[in-house]
Amino acid sequence: MKANELEAQAEDARVRNNYSMAKQLDRKAEKLREKDSINKEDIVAGIFSELFKRLFGGSSKNDQHGW
Repeated sequence: MKANELEAQAEDARVRNNYSMAKQLDRKAEKLREKDSINKEDIVAGIFSELFKRLFGGSSKNDQHGW
């Protein structure tokens, strides 16, 4: 389930005066967003790490095989 969907459900819960459920859904949405953000940061960090290794860190497997 996406964070936006959870937030929409939380808003519906607020309309029905179910604030406890709304708070739980908001927390789930926030955790989903944090997890998604961390995953994206890891991917970007990995890409830059590999790029810098190739630019400044010596040979890669391709260099060793003459490619």
